[in-house]
Amino acid sequence: MSLRRIGVALFGVLLISILVWFVYAAALAWRFQGEAALSCGSLPSDSPHSYIQYSIKEQAAEPYFRGSFFINLGEVTSPAKAQVQITAGHSYGDSLAHIDFINDEQNKTFRMQKESDEIPFVRTSGSARNFPFDSASIDFDTTFTPPLTLRGVILRNFNPSFSVPCDRVTMAAVSPDKLHLHFEMRRKPLVQLMAIVILLAGTLFVLIIPFSVKWEDLPTSVASFFFSVWSTRGILSSEMMVFPTLFDMAILSLCVLLMLLIGIRVLIRWVRPGQRIAN
Repeated sequence: MSLRRIGVALFGVLLISILVWFVYAAALAWRFQGEAALSCGSLPSDSPHSYIQYSIKEQAAEPYFRGSFFINLGEVTSPAKAQVQITAGHSYGDSLAHIDFINDEQNKTFRMQKESDEIPFVRTSGSARNFPFDSASIDFDTTFTPPLTLRGVILRNFNPSFSVPCDRVTMAAVSPDKLHLHFEMRRKPLVQLMAIVILLAGTLFVLIIPFSVKWEDLPTSVASFFFSVWSTRGILSSEMMVFPTLFDMAILSLCVLLMLLIGIRVLIRWVRPGQRIAN
């Protein structure tokens, strides 16, 4: 068998392998997208039905997720007011909230009138600049003054781009007035898969354009590549809170690589004036 046929066979195997990988990865990502838990934790089955719910919302440009909390004391009718302090990491100060409870006669509960104002849940690991690999760990303490009798803890995820694996959530009562919570915000694999496929497609064009396009069509092809690759970034722009990200650096690297390969083609043309590539 000639080397040419071996090369064609290997290239065919590579293409089939990429197709199989993509189908498998896309199926897993889509399944995960639909099965990701929206909430973790549990409510008490008997009285008093008291609990605190933490709501995790969108990611901010700074290293935290926006969120809030809500407390329901169940059948307990005191205290009327309380102070809730949530610790933060890095150089952020703790969040302090003064809350009032109301007697909900219709539902027979003693609860907050509404959810708290915005609370930052600060990352202890990861960064938004690492998109699409920007998963985060969040770890904090909540202190209640005076101590509250809370028998349930619920973690509610309102962020469609991240999931909270319930098996990685840790809840513990440090003391009668303090609750410790640790959980992870994982970037959903479908978003990661989209970013990887976009970069792989860009890499393929970077390797093809410099040596397969006719010399007179090269400027048009290069300009189209630059506009296309940065326009394609817009597909995922809503998921990126900062600029630049790891994804942006990868696109920039592809642009630099394209210029270097075109430079090699120009150098070959100068060194061997009689040689033409794809002319």
